[in-house]
Amino acid sequence: MKVPCLLLCVATVIMGLASAVPFSSLSKLPAFSFFGNQDNIIGNRMGYSFITNIPSCISGAGYTPASILLAVSTSAAVPGVSNTDAIKSLLNDSRAQVYYAGQFNTVPCRVSRDVVQVSSKAADNSFTLTTVLGYQVGSEVCTSVKGLYCNQVLEPGTPYRVNFFILDASNVIRAYTDWSDIVTTLNVTNNAQLDSGLSRRSGGMVVITVLLSIALFMLVPALIATLVVGREKSPLP
Repeated sequence: MKVPCLLLCVATVIMGLASAVPFSSLSKLPAFSFFGNQDNIIGNRMGYSFITNIPSCISGAGYTPASILLAVSTSAAVPGVSNTDAIKSLLNDSRAQVYYAGQFNTVPCRVSRDVVQVSSKAADNSFTLTTVLGYQVGSEVCTSVKGLYCNQVLEPGTPYRVNFFILDASNVIRAYTDWSDIVTTLNVTNNAQLDSGLSRRSGGMVVITVLLSIALFMLVPALIATLVVGREKSPLP
């Protein structure tokens, strides 16, 4: 009799975690800039994905923020959902219009970090400097995902909205950020068609390249002349 009881207890816990949470019972975080990286990185919006900021610090009233669920809406309109039960996992409902793309740990308020990172090492490899960029929405093929959620590759030229749900240490949703403004993926299917933003920098890069080339051509003859003069002035053995 112990085994059926254990199974019943586990089923009860799972059903409790899966129960709907009305938005009205959640705290709403202040206005958040979801796409503040527009001028800071190349490829913020691609044909099949885009990058959104994540909260660098969350202070919970009466609870400790532990993780964040990222929800995605595939419509330009604000999703008409009033509880978390309306947000699906694509692994359970492949046609879901509003779905969870992934879950990751929150950041202590004394630290700033993210999931998508750029790291640079010191010349002597003594340390690594990590720069936070954001969370990439649209990076997975659902048939290859083994977790709870699928961060599905997005459709080109399609509007999306995102929302962050804050969970406590018991994996209970306690707050949310509300839905973002619309972000539309680029209407391209070939990376060669993407405007990476380098065109804005090309003029300055050309000038720098020319100056370095001129400096190199001036240094080489000067070095040769220095060697010749040095030989002429050196005393004969």
